[in-house]
Amino acid sequence: MPYLSTIADAAGVAVDVAGQPWYVGALIATVVTLAGVIVFLFKRSDKRDRLIARERDEIIKERESWTAERLKLDDARTLEREEIRGEFEVKHRELVEHYLQQARSDRDAEREHITALQKEFADIMEAVAAESGKASQALVDVLTKFHTRFVGPRRGY
Repeated sequence: MPYLSTIADAAGVAVDVAGQPWYVGALIATVVTLAGVIVFLFKRSDKRDRLIARERDEIIKERESWTAERLKLDDARTLEREEIRGEFEVKHRELVEHYLQQARSDRDAEREHITALQKEFADIMEAVAAESGKASQALVDVLTKFHTRFVGPRRGY
């Protein structure tokens, strides 16, 4: 093997490979061992990479299932909120309509009450006017009698 002796000469080591065949065997064993170690490490690295990829896939699947579950829960919450909002809107509408009806009836009752009070006041004022007219006429009659008795009959001017 002239190549090995050239390498040894270049390194400054005086090696006579031709005379010692066990160097060749040791060198081959070392190269085979290194090749085996490289293959082992490559397989181990490949195996580890596949394991990491499998774990990553599992994590992705788990996250997808969590996302799906969260979406279901969000949909359920949204539906529940919409149901509650619908019930609230119905109750609110009913209460507003009832309030408006009550306000209308109160306003109508107040108008009727005011109209009745105005009519009653007008009737009372008419009765007072009639009574005061009678009282005034009675006073005029009494004063006229006093006047005719003490002053004499009225003269026309």
